[in-house]
Amino acid sequence: MADALACMAQEVIKLQQTGTSITADQVKELLKDVKGTTFASMLTVTKVKLAAANKDMDIFKVTSARVQLFNNIHSDTSVYANAVKRSAAKDESNNQENVQNFEVQENYFEHTDCYSVVRHKADHTKLYLYAIYNGAESVYVHGDKILTKAQVATYCTPAEAKKLLDPEPTYNVGNQVAHSVVPRALKLESIIQLRAMKQTLEV
Repeated sequence: MADALACMAQEVIKLQQTGTSITADQVKELLKDVKGTTFASMLTVTKVKLAAANKDMDIFKVTSARVQLFNNIHSDTSVYANAVKRSAAKDESNNQENVQNFEVQENYFEHTDCYSVVRHKADHTKLYLYAIYNGAESVYVHGDKILTKAQVATYCTPAEAKKLLDPEPTYNVGNQVAHSVVPRALKLESIIQLRAMKQTLEV
């Protein structure tokens, strides 16, 4: 998959840079018949956060991901909390009382009438796609070259380099719970292709 992704990476980046993007209304239409959870795949382009000394460089991360998307969720239901509890209950190192008492901490976004479309609490014009990742493959691109993670890390701050090269298991400090749930809220303009419900949205 990584080889196929590398072959298409340049074209995917060009599409992202056209300035057109998948809209919230398109996502809502795509997910309108979802009752709870559906599985999806998506192709995304994001800029890698680099150290200040390299701020004039552009390194892009092109990712093909398998995700879960959500809609028609009861207003009192926390998809993330429920997923964390299921994941954390399997980890014997966790205090099970902490697992059962897990609470989602405050974040910068809120869910809309379509659960997987979220908006910035302070600026409702900023819209994102909320997804839980099941797996992903990524390649890194600078100019016309594919870079390894090790090469990318040399342009990052030490902290960002460590996250890239040696990611730690997910640990929620506030709840003292280790788990494997990976939620993300992606800017809609980062999404080049989204496949779900036997349909495809593309830029």
